[in-house]
Amino acid sequence: MACVKSKLDLDVEEDCVVEESPNNRYIRYDEVLGFGNSRAVYKGFDKDDGTEVCWNKFCLSDDVLNSGFCREKLASIRLLKHGNVARYLGSWVDVENKTVNMITESCSSGSLRKFRMKHKGVDMKAIKKWARQILEGLCYLHSRSPPVIHGDLNCDELFINGNGGEVKIGGLGFAMISQQAVGGFVPEFVAPEVFEGAGDQLVDIYAFGMCMLELFTCEYPYSECTNAGQRYKKIASGVKPAALEKVKNQQAKDFIEKCLAPASQRLSATELLKHPFLSYDDSKEPSKCPKFIDANLLQPKSKAPSQISSGCGNVSWESTWSTNAKGDRVLVTEFYISKGNKEWRLRGEKADDNSISFVLLVKDARLHKRLKFEYTFFPKIDNAESVAEELVSCNEELSMEDIPPTRELMDTLLFQLVRGWKSSNRGVNRSSEENAPAENDQHFLQSCRDLLRKSEEAHENDKKSWLSGRMPVPSKSVLSR
Repeated sequence: MACVKSKLDLDVEEDCVVEESPNNRYIRYDEVLGFGNSRAVYKGFDKDDGTEVCWNKFCLSDDVLNSGFCREKLASIRLLKHGNVARYLGSWVDVENKTVNMITESCSSGSLRKFRMKHKGVDMKAIKKWARQILEGLCYLHSRSPPVIHGDLNCDELFINGNGGEVKIGGLGFAMISQQAVGGFVPEFVAPEVFEGAGDQLVDIYAFGMCMLELFTCEYPYSECTNAGQRYKKIASGVKPAALEKVKNQQAKDFIEKCLAPASQRLSATELLKHPFLSYDDSKEPSKCPKFIDANLLQPKSKAPSQISSGCGNVSWESTWSTNAKGDRVLVTEFYISKGNKEWRLRGEKADDNSISFVLLVKDARLHKRLKFEYTFFPKIDNAESVAEELVSCNEELSMEDIPPTRELMDTLLFQLVRGWKSSNRGVNRSSEENAPAENDQHFLQSCRDLLRKSEEAHENDKKSWLSGRMPVPSKSVLSR
């Protein structure tokens, strides 16, 4: 495609359009945002939404392109939804040019590497916030079934919105689609075990450690080496980069070393989030506040019931202290439904202005199973019904009986998080006893509002009590459905 020049006499340089998607929705500019072995990330534009996007282009062999494996992996990437993982928007295979093109959301300030080099005076508090967000994203990817391994994590694959400080993991896809060994693309970020033909999700932790080292020192790992042979020898033998000695903060250095440890000693993303380096400043953390309250060890503060007419069983809620993606300590309301031997628990919080991060726990006492699912909900385009169905269809561990309680929990929690939220079509695909007249819908909405008003009041009371140093029990109420 020819480069389009502006007809307006403005003192602004226009981006050069070099390619369009098959459906003519996306256009690619010639500006490169990041690159690596056989792949590149370009600046793109969504003409329908009027927003900038990332256009990821992978060069692959004919065998991979023509295999069902490629399309299967693209379908699995489409289902990934988390506030710290760049959102998938679309993809297609270009057989003629032997490439896979994938569109993902764009971050305003580009890659974390460029952002860090531009802002040399970053405080350690900011680096801690970035680290927490990256680890939250890795926790989500590694907790999938089967685990999703990035396989090529480095600071060029991490993107940041400079205005709000949100960090997102990008570059997903190439390691998965190409069927190459994980961690085999940017040598300085490759875990030693990869050279021995081994590797699992812990290779992402090693690469994360190298990212942290670069963010602290503004120095590329192994920059002391003068050629590729020297780098390979050091990496394969487990010799740490010389830049590690430039990290003077002992907690930070220990944190990085834990990431770069041999695979058998390396911590997981979940374990790293508990490292002392990522602890909160006293000014940011409520005094005398435990990280988590086990509600089963305490007596309920209130047993006043509220009524909501539905056939999904008993619905309860309780409040616990938790940590959000930005590293802030918040009081979170968790809703749950018990029916027979099964229990469904849902908690959620706003990841940003356009999305909500949900965590769903499903416990089956009869089968001794406890399942955890993390996903991102986009209120402008999603509804509880379709997301619940998508969760079940994409996870073999779930069944059709999990749809109604999951949907009801999402709708109830969305009333609290999204102003003016309207529930899914109540009565669709339900048994006759679950169907309710239209006027009962208003009763359901009012009951939810009453419940959430009590929840908010309890939140405020608990928060005041915690900050004053008293030890209250978490708010808890049971609703008969």
